[in-house]
Amino acid sequence: MARPDVRTITKKELVDQIAERNGLSRTKAQVIVQDVLDTVIAVLSDGHRLELRDFGVFEVKTLAPRTGAEPPHARARPCA
Repeated sequence: MARPDVRTITKKELVDQIAERNGLSRTKAQVIVQDVLDTVIAVLSDGHRLELRDFGVFEVKTLAPRTGAEPPHARARPCA
């Protein structure tokens, strides 16, 4: 759930900021941002860990199954 005191930045806004800060066209910035995101997805999908110094570490974690409720009848069912 989004916190009311935190503004969400969309991908479009991120592209616009990168384009402006680096003197790039919006199209070129959009290609770069999408390429970075595609690469992050590919690295994580291949089971690797991604470390960006001074930013964070990304890795896929497998969680144990849990039981949840299926609306509107609140029937219990396993969640992956």
